[in-house]
Amino acid sequence: MQRAGHTDFLALAGAVVVLAAFWLLGRRLQRVERGRGLLIAALVVLGVLAWWLVYHSGVHATIAGVALGLLLPRPSGHTVYERVEPFSNGLVLPLFAFASAAVVVPDVGLGELSPTFWAVVLALPVGKVIGITLFGSVATRIFRAPGRTTLSFGSIMTVSVLGGIGFTVSLLMNELAFARNEEILDEGVLAVLVGSGIAMVASAVVVSLRARRYRGRRELSEAESTE
Repeated sequence: MQRAGHTDFLALAGAVVVLAAFWLLGRRLQRVERGRGLLIAALVVLGVLAWWLVYHSGVHATIAGVALGLLLPRPSGHTVYERVEPFSNGLVLPLFAFASAAVVVPDVGLGELSPTFWAVVLALPVGKVIGITLFGSVATRIFRAPGRTTLSFGSIMTVSVLGGIGFTVSLLMNELAFARNEEILDEGVLAVLVGSGIAMVASAVVVSLRARRYRGRRELSEAESTE
């Protein structure tokens, strides 16, 4: 089992070998047309094995997921995503959510909640908007390909509001950051849900306004074309 302060280098070496095999199969997947189902099944098995080895090595198992994502070629990743998404969204994510969202409502007044609670509440609906909008706008200017359109500022901001809806990763980060402080950990879980709820409401408003605007433009364009 994983132990704090202990690293099992044998398990870590095994994980490296498994990751190398995962990379090779990923490259092969993008070059073949037949037998893709078997290759994808093998990739899933190798991914689970890599996670198990990294976990038992003493390194946090999320590193395995990061490594797997970096090693899988983009075309292969798209193929795997299409095949695995129904199972991931329909089974894995709900199980993770139910296992992680054991919400404990702190028995304190609003004035007694820690600064961490308010920081998380603001970080999701406000911090995400600022961060994604800022760096998304910069990225569209720097990496803009000649002759290709990019997202408008309004579209980037709409995405950033949606980005404030955090659940699985936000809960995971909360668990990692405050594992040694149970009281703050409980407040962090509640803050994630409150912040995500605010972001959901804001997203519904923004997306509805954008959709209404585009519908108006389309109706105007259709009316002009029939004249």
